[in-house]
This record gives sequence, structure tokens and C-alpha cells, in this order.
Amino acid sequence: GRQARSVKTKANDDALIAYLMDAEKRRNRWRIVFLAMMMCSAGLMVAEHRGIDVVDFAASVVARLRSGGVVHNLNQLRLASTITRLYPGSRGLTYAPRLLSDLSPDELQKAHILHDLFDVPLAFAHSLAQQQMLDRVYEQLHQLRDGQSQEEHESRPRVLVVQVSHSLNDRLWAMGSALCYARNTRRVPVILWERDAHFFPLFFEVFKDMGTVAVIEVRDHDRNPIWPFKSTDSAEGDLEWATLAWVQFDFVRDGHPKYERAVLDPLRHLGKNMYIRTDRVLRSDYSPELRVRQTLSGLEPHDIARQQVRQLSKTILFSGGDDDQVSRSLVESFKVPTPFVRHMTRTTRMELLDRLSALQETFDAEHAKAHANHKNQNKRTARALFAHVQYGLGNRMRALGSAMAFAEATRRVLVLIWEPDYHVDGLFGDFFVNGMIVLDSFGVRWPFMPPKGANTGGLQRDQYAHMEAYNLMKKENKALKSASAFHLKDHPGKHLYIKTAYVIKSNYTGSDSVKQSRTSPVSKHMQRLTPALPVQKLVGSHRANHLERMVGVHIRSLSIEKDIAKVDPSKEYTSESSATTNFWRKATSLPVFERKMSSLVSAPSFYVATDSNQVTLQLEQAFPGRIFYTPRTCDDRGASCLIYALADIICLSATRYILGSHWSSFTEAAVRLGGTGVLRAGVDFGKVVQKKGKK
Repeated sequence: GRQARSVKTKANDDALIAYLMDAEKRRNRWRIVFLAMMMCSAGLMVAEHRGIDVVDFAASVVARLRSGGVVHNLNQLRLASTITRLYPGSRGLTYAPRLLSDLSPDELQKAHILHDLFDVPLAFAHSLAQQQMLDRVYEQLHQLRDGQSQEEHESRPRVLVVQVSHSLNDRLWAMGSALCYARNTRRVPVILWERDAHFFPLFFEVFKDMGTVAVIEVRDHDRNPIWPFKSTDSAEGDLEWATLAWVQFDFVRDGHPKYERAVLDPLRHLGKNMYIRTDRVLRSDYSPELRVRQTLSGLEPHDIARQQVRQLSKTILFSGGDDDQVSRSLVESFKVPTPFVRHMTRTTRMELLDRLSALQETFDAEHAKAHANHKNQNKRTARALFAHVQYGLGNRMRALGSAMAFAEATRRVLVLIWEPDYHVDGLFGDFFVNGMIVLDSFGVRWPFMPPKGANTGGLQRDQYAHMEAYNLMKKENKALKSASAFHLKDHPGKHLYIKTAYVIKSNYTGSDSVKQSRTSPVSKHMQRLTPALPVQKLVGSHRANHLERMVGVHIRSLSIEKDIAKVDPSKEYTSESSATTNFWRKATSLPVFERKMSSLVSAPSFYVATDSNQVTLQLEQAFPGRIFYTPRTCDDRGASCLIYALADIICLSATRYILGSHWSSFTEAAVRLGGTGVLRAGVDFGKVVQKKGKK
């Protein structure tokens, strides 16, 4: 207390502010009375020198104290202050600068809550209120905060402000990529629509209100910019604390692809709000082209501007199109089976038609060029590969990687069918942010066509005349002899459908050997998968521990009967498959790994991934201080729990080499994602000795 008073009496307000900032950096756990007095002193001093109406900031702290709460740092002080304003006996807002004098009491309260909790500058909150966007940003930030997991609750949701300029097409791509990036990185987007010589109309003069996205008009950026703010408002003279929690970039002035990608690394500015000015699409793995197109398809131009908008932005599909026409084009022009089209969403149908049409234009141009050069070349028709992935996360990843490799090599549009079930109770978007055409549900059941000779009038069989379908799941396809012996061939004139949990063997996917898989086409495509932000955060927490120096360890110990709740192995797997899996899990038990780990003199530490907490505890006792792992509070197949499994796979792939479990798609996935080598329990160490006469 004496320190705070001495600063007040012998120095100006800048010295006190510097003192407070220094204390915040040290993160000392101040006593509550000390906090109250410091903030009160700062407030009274500003009132004396700047003529601002001050309401006792410390009153909220006192109310917090009376309710039994404890304030440890400045962020909690802001939270306590914000909560206290809602109490019936509260004296109101912290302060009411002249800048906000034209706001209603409700807007004023929300502006200060955005300022205190989410570091939104008051001047920017005022601009939001003037253009009726304050409520929209306020609600989205609170919705995002309410939806945070228990691990994320201590961090506050952040804002992404993107100012778009130049031509209509350029600013729409910039806007779409900003909205996509914000969604994938869990930020609340605010679009600043800059009016310039390239495109002068207002956003809402051209498009209908999207309902959830805040769009603000910027009339003259050079003379009267909404952003950037200075740390000190020249009109009020007060330090704007919120600007310290922002980073700002101008890609129009100094943009470079590598620089932009570095800036947009989601882990780089994790705790900061962001402002970006750009005249082009944001280059990031978290704003892939297909996802940007999906986002922009939600824009609906006004009827009077529809034709002009389509002329100015030819590469973008907008909503409001004839859905029946899209379906007819897929069925009649591209011969997609009617049941498949019927079970797609409207957006998915538009995406598939867009991709097939673009591919067909490429084929037509190549054919015309070959004809002009007097070369004989058959005209191709655009076709798709429908990859229906099954079983657990590792199985789905390797099946998807092989489908990506096959589709690229045979020039097909890939349609991923990723259905949540008891093995993976989560959507593709819960784990990855790649731009793919994804079906979250698929109501067409196997077999697609009735047996030959069945009286169906031939209609259903004709619907699949331009498709070859394969089901490698023995539980459904009893006629399948061996999934491992299946070899997929390309049929250029037909669509392909394949349902599998394994690597698709073909002339385009390389060897399926785990030891040779690191550089195979399947592995290279798996490495293109971009993990969702929650997964990246978990992996990032281990990067500082130097994963590249550790040895990865994956131990699969649970029997197939105890592995997945609600799954009956007798119905889900064949008896032969269940027996093989249980044999290898029993043969590669914890003692086998402990002996191998003890023999590694050069291994300073281990990163461990296992399906049993008991295994982790035993290893910590056997190798004290040398075991690293990702703690978790769940052990099920839901999306919120499986992100830990995906983080384990990525961490294992970053280690020196892996001590893995044989007959495990989890180990295989880690090797394919970049593992430098693998030794498998039961095969490369702790080899199983087979008794004579027994398998």
C-alpha cells in the first residue's frame, strides 16, 4: 500500500501505469485490499488530471471479497469487476469517457464488458455500436466462451478483425478465408468492408445480412481509419489497456506468402486478438479453398445486384441457386447414382457439382488441345471416388490417405464418407480442417443393388450403371474372401465406391508395408492432413520437451472385448480377426516393452501412448523422470477424448523412432505421419516363439 501511495504522490499517472504493468508481468499474487487501493488510486488520479467521470473500480473487488471470491491477478480483477456490474447494488460502470457518451446504458455496459473480458478497445466497441454490430460480437464471444472445454476455460476467446479491400472478387475471397480461419481457430470474426476506388458500394447494399457475421463499413481508410488504434487516445489522453492484447498486420502494404503463413500460424498468436488488412485470400492451412467456397456459398446477393455480382465474382457459388437443377446435373450430366445424390446435403451437392464441372473443363481443354495437335485421345468424363472409411481413428486415417493418393493419381474428385459410430464418435471436422467434400451420414445401405434376377423392373440396377462398388468389410460383405488380397483397379468411365478400414491396395498407393511406409504415396497424403486447433495445442505443449530426442512408445494392452464400449466383437469382427488381434495384444504386453526400454542406453526419455492409465503409472515408477505423455480426463471414443489420441499419434511421429505394437493401425498411423523408424513388439523385439503344431 505504501508503495502504491508513494508512486501516486511523487510521480505522474504514467509511472503508476508502468508500475501496474510491471506487477502484472511478475504475476505476483496480490492481496485483495492492495489491489483495490491501487486501482482506486489510479482511477482517482485520472479523474483529477483528465476530468473523466470515475466510478469506484475497487467497489467490484470489495463485492467479490464479500462473496468469498479471491482475486489473484489483473485478469481476474477484470472478471470480478465485470461480474459486479451486473449486481443490483453496483454503482455502474468503471468509467464513462466522452467517447461513449452517445451509447445507451445497455450498449455502454456491453462495451465495457467486451473491454474488460475480451480486450476489445472502447473506440472499436463504439464503432460496433454505431453500426448495430455490438450485440452480435458480444453474443458470439460469450457463446464461444460458454462452449469452451474445461481445459480451455482459463483462456479467453479471441477476436479476428479483417479489413478487406480492392475488387469485389478479391475482397470476397479475403472475407471467406477470414471467416473460415476464424471458425477453425475458434475466434470471433469481424469484417471491415473498406470502400475504395475498386469497389465503392456498401456490403449490405449488395448482399443480404448473414445474420451472425459482423460487417462494418470503412468509408475512408486513409483519412479516418477504424483501425489501427494508438495506445493512447489523443482526445482522452488515457492509456488503452486493451491494445496491449492485439497484434496487427497489413498484408496490402507488406504481404509475402511465407510471411503471411507465419503470421497465420494458429499457435503463434494464441493469446492475442488479431487485426489484418488484406486484399486477397488469407494463405493458411486453416482456410482451405473448399471451406472458403462453402463459407461464401452462404452469401446471398440482393435480387437487384445478383447478375452484376456473378459477373464480378465468377469463381464463387452463391446460395439461392436451384437445388433441383444441381441434383439433375449430377445425375444426368455426371451419372452420379440418384440414391447417393438424395442422401447429400444441399451444400455437398453444390460442392460436388462445382468440383466435377471444373475437372470436366480441364478434360475438355486437354482433349481440344490434343485434337488440334492431331493426336488421338479419348475424351474423359469427370468421375468421383467415394471413400467410406471405417473403424478407429488410425484405421480411418490410413484408409483416407490411400483414397487421397488413388484419387489424385487417377484424377478423380474425392468424396469422403466419415460417419460417427461407436469406434469414432466424432465428425471429420472435429479432428482435421482440410478442405474435402465430406458426408457425415450416408443412408444408402449395402448391397446397393438387388441380386441378379430380383424383380425390380431394372430401375435400381440402372441407377448404378456408371459405378463400381466394393465393400471390404467382412461383417457386411459375406462374399469377400480376403480384404488384404483386394486390389483396386481404375475404371475411367465410372464412379468408384469403396468401404474399407485398410490401406487401399492399387498401382497408385505403393507398398502397404509398415517398415516401407514412410515415403509411400499413402503416407505423403496422410501428412497433408491438418489437425484441428485443440490437437495442435496439445502437441505444441510437448514441442518444448524436444520430442525429436525421445523414443516413442505405443503399448496396446486391452483385449478386443474390453476395448470399445457398446461394441460386440462377435457382431463387429470375424472370429479369426478377433483371435488374431487378441493374440498380438497379449504377446506385446508391458513387460516386453519394459525390457526393451531398459536396454536402450542412449534413450534419455520416452513419449508414451497407451490405452491404460495403469501402464503409464508403472512406467513412471520404472523410469522416474523419463516418461512423458498427454494427460487426459476421459477414456472413451467421443470426439473430445479422441483429440488426445490424435495428439498421441502426432507426438509419436515426431520422436527419434517408435517402439510400437504389432497389428495396430495406431502405430502404423504414427509411422506414416513422419516417424523415422519403428521397432514392433513381438516382431522386432520380444519375438513370439510359436510352439510346434500351434498357430
